[in-house]
Amino acid sequence: MLKSIFPRLLANKRVLSMNSSSRRDFVIDDLKVHHDTTKSKFCIQLDDDNEAILVYEKKKDMIDFYHTEVPMGFTGRGIAGILAKAAFDHAVENELKMRLTCTYLHNYLHNCLKDETKEKYLKYVVA
Repeated sequence: MLKSIFPRLLANKRVLSMNSSSRRDFVIDDLKVHHDTTKSKFCIQLDDDNEAILVYEKKKDMIDFYHTEVPMGFTGRGIAGILAKAAFDHAVENELKMRLTCTYLHNYLHNCLKDETKEKYLKYVVA
């Protein structure tokens, strides 16, 4: 039964999270990425207690994206991908070389993006 429900949830762009304390329902399009330059992270506040993060280190004209984390109960819903896109766009807009130390980001870039989008980002990736 879950298989038949899940595609409809995705089609409606609704995300269900199952915390131990509650069930929350939110619209994925309403999620806002905040870039906190003082803490070197991109983040999405999911509720009062939970935040998804993508952490980086910036050195001159290079940015190392080294960790992505989505709290349990919120995983598997595309939230890390939203953070990845925001971080990649930031690097491209600011003409920063990207190092993808985080394995999720490396896999996301190579396996989840359309070719034209992937090519735009790959120009900025360094080994």
